[in-house]
Amino acid sequence: MEQLTARLLAHQAPKMIRCDCLIIANVVSPGSIVFLFFFSVISSQREVLGDGTDKPIPVAMCFDEMALQKDIQFDQATQTVHGPHDQAQVVMIRGLYRNFKQPVFFDFDTPVTKDILFTLMNKLDDIGFQVEAVINDMGSKNLGLWRELGVTVGTSHFDFKGRQVQTLADVPHLLKLLRNHLLDQGFFLQSGCILRKDDLKQLLVTDSAELRLHHKLKLVHFECKGSQRQHVGLAAQLLSRTTAQALRLLHPEKEEQAKFVQLINDAFDVLNSNCPEGHKEFDYAMGWESPFKKFAAQKEILQKARSEISAMRVVNNRSLNTKGILEPVKSLLPFQKGFLISIDAALELHEKLTNTYNGKFLLTCRINQDSIENLFSRIRYISGANTHPGCVEFMNRLRLIILAQSSDYVVKTASVQVAAEDEVVLATTSGRTRTGEYCSGM
Repeated sequence: MEQLTARLLAHQAPKMIRCDCLIIANVVSPGSIVFLFFFSVISSQREVLGDGTDKPIPVAMCFDEMALQKDIQFDQATQTVHGPHDQAQVVMIRGLYRNFKQPVFFDFDTPVTKDILFTLMNKLDDIGFQVEAVINDMGSKNLGLWRELGVTVGTSHFDFKGRQVQTLADVPHLLKLLRNHLLDQGFFLQSGCILRKDDLKQLLVTDSAELRLHHKLKLVHFECKGSQRQHVGLAAQLLSRTTAQALRLLHPEKEEQAKFVQLINDAFDVLNSNCPEGHKEFDYAMGWESPFKKFAAQKEILQKARSEISAMRVVNNRSLNTKGILEPVKSLLPFQKGFLISIDAALELHEKLTNTYNGKFLLTCRINQDSIENLFSRIRYISGANTHPGCVEFMNRLRLIILAQSSDYVVKTASVQVAAEDEVVLATTSGRTRTGEYCSGM
């Protein structure tokens, strides 16, 4: 009855839900590491989401920042002043074998530290949700967290309560970083060849007939700047199988460069699968077996990509500008390390899930940051044109999304498409969720 009342009286939800131990708009003292927990909602759904046993539910945890309007705002519901804040840090969990996702923590201007991470994992453990993977982008503070956890190339996991938790970088973010370095600098490939922006840009000239081999390739793919570089679609189209085939057919002398582009495309498909059977050659779920699709083929692609990325070097622009010659950067850059760690982590995670949870396959889209990016898209577009909320407006929008009985509150033209099968877990009066079915991975 308390949950029903809170849902019907959304404007009074902060006070009422705070009494129910679900802190939606909590007032905390400065320096408090925990600002927002939704563990009452998650705990209430544990029985519904489980398989009828005490076996823990495997989840992936991801976190990211959302930029806010930096001003001071007054919260009428709690009669408190908040701000100014630059960004909101949000942590979310996502089911690896269940179709659900749920925010579990947020704070303002606070990076995720080892203490915060372990506190969240401990609380999730207590209510039957076991974090098996942690996903983040390649920001400097997140790299600092990796160092604190002991994550490095060759060691893609950290120890927590006697078990290994895999750590991954967000693969779409890695693809954008690789594209950025290709456009700005270029690569010395493992084969000894050099791949630079002009090698691909010349396709705009040689493939300019009325019937083009790569009709999606435009000037914007090479000249994108600022916010345009945030669109992963441009990076995926540039580093695609179609680009590799066009380069191979129109410029046979660039066979090695074409092989590299195709390898990156195939590895991205393996690490971003969202359908068990897939639609392309390698974008089926990791571990999926059929007469024409084998896990061994995916594993071979990832091993080739790992070898290529570890051997390639980025062109040193400083040497080019001062000496006029092309020289490689001597060490691996962070995006390369992110690829290597993520490839190792994905393979180890699949093996662990198979042995521990008897999982048949792993949809690798569940180990990236799409879920939290979709949440940010909902928050930005829930009020139409006002896509840059302040701190209080952020809390109000987040509260509305968590408590709303349907996603009709959300604008349908969000910049990131919201996956229909991944609704945020909501407490309901019937004790069931809209997403209480297993995916076929178990």
